[in-house]
Amino acid sequence: MDTGKEINATIACMGYGFTVKVLVNGVDIGVKGGQSESKRLFSVEHPMKKEAPPEWQARLFVLKSGENDIHIEFRKTGVETDKLTFELNLENQSEPYLSFSSTDPSGTFDKKFVL
Repeated sequence: MDTGKEINATIACMGYGFTVKVLVNGVDIGVKGGQSESKRLFSVEHPMKKEAPPEWQARLFVLKSGENDIHIEFRKTGVETDKLTFELNLENQSEPYLSFSSTDPSGTFDKKFVL
């Protein structure tokens, strides 16, 4: 894993039939649920941060070297068979670094991870 300033990751959330909120290191990254969503996340010290729009700076430049936290809140709004899936993928890795799925009517998922 990259321990420098250029940490890059993507999240993918299949949230059909759910309302979803995802916080990374306490920051709401803008996942809402009800659809398929993906976001690219960067380190707080990434060189591209200066060039990014202010909203992106606040929501997408949230990763840090060392320990990070992810918090997912969800509530089912669709049918019983709907399934929420979430993955965190790191640049240059073929397998998801972190994954979570649920068919529960509501809940939370909390995980610490190290970059």
